[in-house]
Amino acid sequence: MIDFTYILAASHSGSTLLTMLLASHPEVASVGETSALLWRGKSDSSTCSCGAPLDACPFWATVREGMRRRGVDCESPDFQTDFRLPACRLTDRVLRAEFQGPMLEAVRDACLAVSPAWRRRGPAILKANAALIEAVTELKRVRVFLDSSKEPHRLKFLMRIPSLHVKVIQLVRDGRGVAASYLKRNELPLRQACDEWRRSIVSEEHVLRRFSSDRVLRLRYEDFCRDSADSARRIFGFLGVNPSHSIRDFHKADHHILGNRMRLSASGEIRLDEKWRSTMTPESIRVFEDMGGAINRRYGYE
Repeated sequence: MIDFTYILAASHSGSTLLTMLLASHPEVASVGETSALLWRGKSDSSTCSCGAPLDACPFWATVREGMRRRGVDCESPDFQTDFRLPACRLTDRVLRAEFQGPMLEAVRDACLAVSPAWRRRGPAILKANAALIEAVTELKRVRVFLDSSKEPHRLKFLMRIPSLHVKVIQLVRDGRGVAASYLKRNELPLRQACDEWRRSIVSEEHVLRRFSSDRVLRLRYEDFCRDSADSARRIFGFLGVNPSHSIRDFHKADHHILGNRMRLSASGEIRLDEKWRSTMTPESIRVFEDMGGAINRRYGYE
C-alpha cells in the first residue's frame, strides 16, 4: 500500500512551490502534476525541473523502465495518465466535468458505464497511473507519494486504485488573488475569472465530503508563505514522515517535478504574493464579492 497524498487547489494557489518544498523531504516522492506528462515535444510538460527533456533525463528513463515492467507501454509521446478521451468528445466532456454532489456523480458514472470508449480506455489509464506512482516510489525507496494535479475530478478516479491509501491537502488562497491571476495570466474576463475560482472551490468541497477529517489537511497559501517552516512541520506530520526535516534549501534538492513553469526557475525565497490588493479595482472587488465573497469568508478571508 502506498500513502498517496493529493494536493487539491485552484490554479495559481501556490501548489508548485508547495510541491517543491515537500518533495525535498527524503521520505517523500513526487513528480509534481501526474495528469499530463509528455515524453517529447516543446511543451513545458516535457521538460524536467532538473532542466533536461524527459526523454534525456536518467531519472525518467528509470521511471519509464519501471512502468514498462508493470505492463504499461511508454513509447507514446505522453504517459497516458490523464483522464481524457479526445477522440470521443461527448465522453471526454462527461469525464472531465467539475466534480459535483452524489446525484450528479451517479449520473456521470452511469454515462461512463455505457461508453465503449471509457470501458476500453478507463482501465488502461488507471493502470498507467498506478504504474507511474509505483515506479517512482520504488526508485526513491519511499512509501509516500505526492501528486499536485489539483483537479477534483481527477482525484475521484485516482481513489479507485486499490494500492493507494489516499489523503488530501486542500491548498486554498484568497479568491481575490486567484481571480487577479486569472485576469493577468489567463486573460479571462472579470466575471469568468471569479466564476472559475468559485466553481473550483465548490467542486473541491464536494469531493472532500468523501473523506474523513483525519485524511484531510487544509492549508492557506498566505499562512504557508508567512511561516513556511511551521506549515512544513504540520504537513510532514500529516504525511507520516519526519516532521523535523529542514526546508531551508528545498530548491537545491534533487527534484524531478513537472507542472507549472516556475519549477524551472525556483529559488529558495518564499514570498507572499498579494499584488491583487493594488491591481484589482474597487469595481472588480465588488464583482468578486457578489459572486464569491461568502465562499471566501468561509476560509477566513475578509
